Amino acid sequence: MQANLSVDDTLKAFDTDDLDDEELIRRTRNGDHEAFGLLWKRYSPKVRAIVNRFVQRSADAEDLTQDVFLKAFAALPRFRGDSQFFSWLYRIAFNTGINFTNAGSRVEWTNIDSLEEKTTHTDPERIWIGKEMQRSANMAINGLAPAVRQALMLNTHKGFNYEIVSAVVGCPIGTVRSRISRAREVVAAALVD
Repeated sequence: MQANLSVDDTLKAFDTDDLDDEELIRRTRNGDHEAFGLLWKRYSPKVRAIVNRFVQRSADAEDLTQDVFLKAFAALPRFRGDSQFFSWLYRIAFNTGINFTNAGSRVEWTNIDSLEEKTTHTDPERIWIGKEMQRSANMAINGLAPAVRQALMLNTHKGFNYEIVSAVVGCPIGTVRSRISRAREVVAAALVD
């Protein structure tokens, strides 16, 4: 009589070091979903590290990691093996992160917490000045060209470096630097007025 093994028992029965990616991919293509589970076990920490660069919340990183593996599973029949499996998976993770960021960057920037004066002052004049500065900054940011506003938001609000902003918006790093510099000049001028 054969014992029914759970997925966890099956994964434990495999020695993941003995099976290379090619073998796991072959088994997955032949309907062995536990083999794909081993790929998940092997690469999910690395994928999570990639998508963490694109999100601020842990829950979003977890969702994106799962999304990457769902996309990889669906696309696995088209994986030709011209590159290493992880290189292919990295590209899926990176593109998923970019798509997530682009979806969020379509939201109009109406608040800029980084410029808001954090104060416990109760002086009405100081409170009014802080609100006026925020209003001026918001107006300046909302008046920027969409590409310039997007570059500024990704860099200052999301915390992305120029390289990642460049990949997200699809333009050279020099252009990204120029857009961000111009945006900062516009906001600074609005705060001086």
